[in-house]
Amino acid sequence: MPVDLGVLSGFIVRLQREADISHNENSFGANYSGILSSTSRAILNELSQLICEHAITSIRLQVDGQDEAWDEVDFSDQRMLDWVVSVTDKAALLRDSLAINVDIDGLLFFDKVYFLESWLPEVSGLLGGELHQSLQSERPLKIFLCGLEDSFGGPRIAIVPTSKYDQVLPVEWMMSTKLPNLERLLKSVHFVTGNAVMVSPERFLFNWGAVDNAIAIYFNKACVVYAMISLVQEFYGWDKVVLKGRRKLELSVCDNELQEFSKRDIDAVIACVEWCYAESDEETRTLLVVDRLTLDLKDDQALIGAVRLVFAAFAEARSRYKYVVLDRKKDYTKELSDIQKDLSGVVDKYVSASHQFTGSLLTDVLALAFVLTAGVVSRRFIAEDALKSPEAIVLFKSFSIYLVVAVILRFWGAISVSLISTKLFKDWKGIVRSHMSAEELQRIVDNSLFSVKVNFWITCVVVFVIYVVMALSCWNVELTLDLFGVLGR
Repeated sequence: MPVDLGVLSGFIVRLQREADISHNENSFGANYSGILSSTSRAILNELSQLICEHAITSIRLQVDGQDEAWDEVDFSDQRMLDWVVSVTDKAALLRDSLAINVDIDGLLFFDKVYFLESWLPEVSGLLGGELHQSLQSERPLKIFLCGLEDSFGGPRIAIVPTSKYDQVLPVEWMMSTKLPNLERLLKSVHFVTGNAVMVSPERFLFNWGAVDNAIAIYFNKACVVYAMISLVQEFYGWDKVVLKGRRKLELSVCDNELQEFSKRDIDAVIACVEWCYAESDEETRTLLVVDRLTLDLKDDQALIGAVRLVFAAFAEARSRYKYVVLDRKKDYTKELSDIQKDLSGVVDKYVSASHQFTGSLLTDVLALAFVLTAGVVSRRFIAEDALKSPEAIVLFKSFSIYLVVAVILRFWGAISVSLISTKLFKDWKGIVRSHMSAEELQRIVDNSLFSVKVNFWITCVVVFVIYVVMALSCWNVELTLDLFGVLGR
């Protein structure tokens, strides 16, 4: 039976509220200590029953400086004075209550004041700097907080009251958005430093629940900051990013102060980044936005200062993009036309090589026919058994060697001309292309040359086989003539 996280955290909070109790907490555990009183004895007794019932091992007890087992302590014993309760593994408590699983990370906070005044501004990294490891993960994150009234959050993060830890979250939870994932960000932004940990701005997006509160302000800033980072060209660190537009600007990302952004500014930044990464043409779209930002930003401003400029830059970028697309479409059509013309030259090379190879076969067949005619037609030549003479054998074997050398040179020449012309075409077009990807160019070339290449290789193979048969026939001339009945006449 799973642990009731609401009841368990309620006992911890009641202990914390005792006037004579000291406590401290961090991301992974918490410690509570004090002198036994009637109130603390009652709370510890109830907590002990819960721990023993569920065999919880991540909450330890010390009494008068000695480690004690929860089921062996009688809290009504007046001889006991000092006590210490240590929560050694908060994640284990979340697993015991089935609040998280292997696909969802979780954090647990008993002290709301610690969470708001220490963890969010100093530990989380949400104000800029190295993120807490739970926020670096790609898995969704649930943060369970004692004293919270209602849940709120976004597609990748949820802030949940411990009293409602098992409630079903809205459909927006775990629902993907159009914001870019980490893989696309790493392809678009050049991270010069190896210490930077980049995550998608979707990680910090809040879009469901009562998000107008002190907690959401931290995540809103992080969402905006990481969204703005996705628009830069180079990231060296939090003190230096590079925007390359109409001007090249080197800016710091932000300061470590908490800033509250209006819903209009947040929505504008999110919509802008979604538009920039909506299709494969993110480089052009991002550049159009950055062009405007670099003109309006001052040299001494931080990147976060561009947030108020995004709305106007986004509107201008969408307007300019229509004309850019039209111009690129014209250039693309012209580039396709040039490729078709150049491809026709490659096709001519294949056809010419194929014809030359076939023509050489006909020439050598005529030469062989002449040798056979001169040696076979004459009755006297046959009568005197001249075809069986050493001289005739040498003649035919020499012609066989000629055929072998001829087919190798001509076969190599035909293939070399065809392959070299294709390679030169691909290399040149790969350099001068500006409106299509390498994959698209390769697809066009493969589709255009497929039938030509098939015809070329079939011709080469057939002619090569005929040459081999002719060469073998000449090398074994006695057997060949005997098969045709020439020597038997």
